[in-house]
Amino acid sequence: AALEALNAGDKVEILTSATFNVDHTFVAADYTLGENATLTVQKDIVAAVGTKLTVAAGSTIVVESGAHIDISNLTKDDFKPSAQSNLEIANGAKVTMPAFVEQLWDDAYLRVVLESMLEGSDIGAQLVIGDTTWTKTASGWQHHDHAPADIVVVPGVPATCTTEGTTDGKHCSVCGEVIVAQT
Repeated sequence: AALEALNAGDKVEILTSATFNVDHTFVAADYTLGENATLTVQKDIVAAVGTKLTVAAGSTIVVESGAHIDISNLTKDDFKPSAQSNLEIANGAKVTMPAFVEQLWDDAYLRVVLESMLEGSDIGAQLVIGDTTWTKTASGWQHHDHAPADIVVVPGVPATCTTEGTTDGKHCSVCGEVIVAQT
């Protein structure tokens, strides 16, 4: 079924491979990525409250440059990744995880498991867990908390009768992350 035709409570199982190449908000359906299947994300995906996501062993989620997956709304009961699954985040891509993953990241053993799942990620990939942004570097995953002094406000430009204006934006002066994009 087309993603746009899904209803809350529907079940979606990806058995081989699928590519999301349009911005999409998952309805509160039950999504399963089957064993050894691949999901490629090329645009922005947001999981609505109530979405369930199961990722089987051997499966891979590939997040291409410029894409963002936001699964921050998922709860422990809704998000079931296998330790033998892979999350490959390209440079210029970002994944926002549920806040409860922060507790797992702080546990030394579970952090090793999570880093193993993220092994195929490119240098420059971003993983947001709670209020902390982690960036993949040559030496591993490094975090940076956005202190108020590090946040730079980029003033918007008022519209004129000949040009469109922009809204205020914000970015981190340390890691470069765009916190509020100018539109």
